[in-house]
Amino acid sequence: MAKLRAHNLAVSLDGFGSGAGQSLQTPFGHAGTRLMEWYFPTPTFQGMTGDRERQAVDPAHEPDDVFARRSLEGIGAEIMGAGKFGPPGWQDDPEWRGWWGEEPPFHSPSSC
Repeated sequence: MAKLRAHNLAVSLDGFGSGAGQSLQTPFGHAGTRLMEWYFPTPTFQGMTGDRERQAVDPAHEPDDVFARRSLEGIGAEIMGAGKFGPPGWQDDPEWRGWWGEEPPFHSPSSC
């Protein structure tokens, strides 16, 4: 198994991985959630966010869910950008709890 792999980066057809202008009101920038709309209805994402009602596999989302599940296999740790947790400057705000609240849905098994 590789020691490092890069994956799960959504990129638009014109080469952008995020919209410009990320802020508290626009967590994904001007592009909104368009790059990840395929992912949100998958049982994998719904299970990560606790939406138990939507975890049943809808045949229309099965190919996307297969990709979503495989993206989590063999991960020991993740490196994420600061923008995944808040708008520019969030690190300086002691009250900020992140886009995802106290318990982000992103977890990887720990080997430590």
